[in-house]
Amino acid sequence: MKSVNPKTKDIFLKAFELFEQERYEEALRAFKASVQAKPDDANIHYSLALMYLLTGDKNAALNEYRILKSLDADLGKKLIKFISPSGQFKLEV
Repeated sequence: MKSVNPKTKDIFLKAFELFEQERYEEALRAFKASVQAKPDDANIHYSLALMYLLTGDKNAALNEYRILKSLDADLGKKLIKFISPSGQFKLEV
């Protein structure tokens, strides 16, 4: 992870802890807080998008993809495979 201020890093780590405890709605809120604290961090957007997918919000995941691809194209390509693994979902790019 790139250098972040300690508070942002703490929020991000707490989000992963909540995820590991299968407290997905709380983890989602923590990832959202992480994005607000550091909106230019591609790893946080990637993680938030995965949480959106896990909680069934594909549209929000697509919004995160759109942000992510401008921050880190490679990570964006990785994410889109989770959003559309079978190629059935058409995405406007």
